[in-house]
Amino acid sequence: MHEQTQHTPNLTTQPIDTKALDQAPDEALHDLIGKAQALLTERENSRKREAIARIKELAKAHGLDVAIEPRNTKRGKRQRRKETS
Repeated sequence: MHEQTQHTPNLTTQPIDTKALDQAPDEALHDLIGKAQALLTERENSRKREAIARIKELAKAHGLDVAIEPRNTKRGKRQRRKETS
């Protein structure tokens, strides 16, 4: 059976006080949103790196070699068909 990696929530984190959010100035809310977006992006990237490492590990265990190209490279993008008229 294959193990699946799961992220567990940080149980030491206090729940967000919505009353405090209601009273927070706009600048503080924008700062919080920016920090939250950065954290979410980092977590997403971390999960992708872990998944790619696991895929490569499984492939290697079966004698395969895989290459996973980033989406933002020319090799990672699918070329569009030219329209013929």
